Amino acid sequence: MEGFATTRTTSLDGRWVYTLFMRPGGYPFVHALDTVRGVAHCIGLPWTARDQAPLMKMRMTLIDGESKLTLYWNDGRRWLAIDTGSWRITHPSTGGLPWRIPAIAVAVLVALAVALVRRRRTTHAHEEALPQPL
Repeated sequence: MEGFATTRTTSLDGRWVYTLFMRPGGYPFVHALDTVRGVAHCIGLPWTARDQAPLMKMRMTLIDGESKLTLYWNDGRRWLAIDTGSWRITHPSTGGLPWRIPAIAVAVLVALAVALVRRRRTTHAHEEALPQPL
């Protein structure tokens, strides 16, 4: 385990300690330490930017009865949540337009454009095949 601790939060009973680590040259991660059993879990985070400096201003909070560890951007937007039972990462909705709607709209527009081009080619080819009036 290598990196730099940027923020930490603890469960209400003090059993779990969650620490966010930035790791230049690697992926950032959350270290989840069970202080009672002495067991730790490292949860790698899906960070694609080269610069991990924004992690220095990130906040972590336990929500939903401590079943989710949520990481927030400095401006209060949620980045992701980690299920504290399965360690599964999810990207919470921020209340904006879901990405699926624009993606489906683009796919429909592309399909319509392809169909229109094919129809024009078929119609044009059919017109060329007809006998021309004298």
